[in-house]
Amino acid sequence: RALFRFEPRAGKRASVVLTGGTFSQPCGGSLSILSSDGSSLAHAPGCLGADFIPGTAIPRTAAPGTYTVVVAPADTDTGTARVRLYQFSDQAGTITPNGPAVKSDIRFPGQRSVFRFSGISGDTVSVDVTAASFPNPCGGNLYLLSPDGSILSEAAGCLDTGDSISPVVL
Repeated sequence: RALFRFEPRAGKRASVVLTGGTFSQPCGGSLSILSSDGSSLAHAPGCLGADFIPGTAIPRTAAPGTYTVVVAPADTDTGTARVRLYQFSDQAGTITPNGPAVKSDIRFPGQRSVFRFSGISGDTVSVDVTAASFPNPCGGNLYLLSPDGSILSEAAGCLDTGDSISPVVL
């Protein structure tokens, strides 16, 4: 196992990108983030040739101490990989129904843009992606969330120009 330690920033999010793995059994390993008490904050079982832990919330009440990124190959497997850790905040803003488009500016793998708006029960809303330039547009999701954070509707799988969420009644 390879262990990489970092100091978390409470209330931020973290993601890990692993690339260039040379393990002979890459799909038998895992990639994890452990909190300072050793509990698992995020875990991605899968392939250590190229793997990813998406943006994971670091609790606002994060236990003080060092967190750890763990690269765990299968059994007796050996090899190398490049591991990169990101810590960031999600982009937050407001959007006005029937108003101008707003820009989603994703700068880190696993980062999200969260735009809030005021709505009234019974209103009908839809969401359109008017311009996008993501290198892998079909690696993301577009969600319409309720005030409690649950998903009202989604256009899962792609974030490209012309993608949309069909009209939904609030």
